[in-house]
Amino acid sequence: MTRWSLAAELPSLIAPAWRDADRWQRLAAEPSRYRMLPGFLAAGAAQEIHEAVLALPMARLTTVLLDADRHLLAATEVPRWLDLLQIEPLRALVGDVLRREMPPGLVVNAWRLHRGDHMGVHPDGPLYRGTISLGLCPAWTPADGGAIAFGDKAGDDFIVTERWYPHLGDVCLFAPEVDTWHCVERVHSDVVRHSLTGWWTEPADGLTRGRD
Repeated sequence: MTRWSLAAELPSLIAPAWRDADRWQRLAAEPSRYRMLPGFLAAGAAQEIHEAVLALPMARLTTVLLDADRHLLAATEVPRWLDLLQIEPLRALVGDVLRREMPPGLVVNAWRLHRGDHMGVHPDGPLYRGTISLGLCPAWTPADGGAIAFGDKAGDDFIVTERWYPHLGDVCLFAPEVDTWHCVERVHSDVVRHSLTGWWTEPADGLTRGRD
C-alpha cells in the first residue's frame, strides 16, 4: 500500500475529492510552497464547524503586527476539526505533501476579523512543523479583502506572489520556514472574516492542543 492510498481512510467530513489518492499525489507535485485545497471539507461539516466557531468567545488583539479577534482553542472546543488534524492518515498525507513529518502536537487559533482588521507580514514560528488554515467564510469574494498573501520581502517592501481567500471549507497548507513570508490583508467588507489556523508541533516543545 502506498502512502497516498491513506486518503481512502480519511473520514467523511472530508469531501470525496480529497479522499482520493491521485488528488494528494498531484498536490504533492505542485511547485508552489503554498498548497491550496479547495472544497476540502464536505459542505455539511464545513457549516457545522463554522457555527461552532461563531459561538466561541473572542479576545481583541491590537499589536504592532495585527488587529483581530482571537480565541485559542481548548481540547474540547470544535472537536471535529481538532480530532481530524491529529489522525494518522491526515498527518501522514500532509507530511508527504510538505516533505516533513507532522507530529501529533497541535495549536489552533480561531480568528475573527472585521472591516479594517489585518495581520502584518511575518513568517510562522520555528517550532512549528506545518501550518494549516481553514476558511469559514460563505460567499467571500476578492473584493472583501482578507486574503492570506504570500510573497517575498525586499527591504521594507513585500512583493505578493500568491493569495488564498478563506472560502468556507477551503484549506491552505505550508511548511513554515524563516522565509515563508505572509500576511492577512485588510478586510474591506462589513462581512466578518472567520477562519481557523493551526500548527502541528512536537509535544516535547510544550505546545500541545489547547496551549499557546
